[in-house]
Amino acid sequence: MQAAVHRIAGEQSDKALRDLSGEREGDVEAAVHDARKRCKKLRGLLRLVRPVIGELYAPGNRAFRDAARRLGPYRDAHALLETFDRLGAVAPGRGRDREPLAAVRDGLAADAERASTALRDGDDDLEDAAHGIEAGVERARRVRIDAAVGPLDASAVRPGLKKTYKRGHKARRTAADSASPEDFHEWRKRCKYTWYHLRLVGHAAPWVLGPLADGFHALSNTLGDAHDLHVLSERLGAEPQRYGGSDAVDRVHVLAGGVRLRLEHAALRGGAVLYAEPPGRFADRLARYWQTFRSDGVEPPLPELDDSID
Repeated sequence: MQAAVHRIAGEQSDKALRDLSGEREGDVEAAVHDARKRCKKLRGLLRLVRPVIGELYAPGNRAFRDAARRLGPYRDAHALLETFDRLGAVAPGRGRDREPLAAVRDGLAADAERASTALRDGDDDLEDAAHGIEAGVERARRVRIDAAVGPLDASAVRPGLKKTYKRGHKARRTAADSASPEDFHEWRKRCKYTWYHLRLVGHAAPWVLGPLADGFHALSNTLGDAHDLHVLSERLGAEPQRYGGSDAVDRVHVLAGGVRLRLEHAALRGGAVLYAEPPGRFADRLARYWQTFRSDGVEPPLPELDDSID
């Protein structure tokens, strides 16, 4: 486990630093987006082993969090434009009925262009984010997992799996009770970390954990789309004159609000299945998969009579 944490931290941080250095081919906005995702994966890695690494968790997690935040404004402007375009694709009406939407899009496109220009002209945020990633991975490489944790012992991963899943359980209930977009967003963050954790331990039981990870990924995407629609409405409402005026913004607000509510309802229904287990049982089940994998090896394909058996 200790070697795996060091290896994964090194791989993800190297890719993030390459994204920020300009070495990667492709547009800079996509590179920044990928670097932010890698920061979140690194935080997920530390959360998996958080209960067994003690005081090293907080500074490492904080470094990756702050690095992602430095890059957030550049990505957000493009994400809102993309969200609006996806919303516009399902909007009713044509011709003149869609003219207000065109005005809104012009304003969002201008925001995205300003963000791209600022990103290309200023290196401070990119450099600060890179320094944050370097500081975080330096902490991750100090991680020491007790030598008493043997190869068949799941104690290095079970507490982290349980903690994150339990927080998702609680966040789902809170969102269902409050119907608050902010609470749905908090749930999404917990859900995403469980998805990361399932990817990290998925090789222990791929037939079971692969589809389960896909479910948490889909739920995270649904909740993410709902959050993006909420942020879009908030952004337009704060300065409607920049986006075609109040009438245009009100139309988007109504449309986005209706779609967001449908997404949140679907998330609650899907989440009822994904969070059906009590957290302790969920963690115990995955711990047994882990122990079986460590003792018996990789899960093989199951042959039938007609298959060739070596």
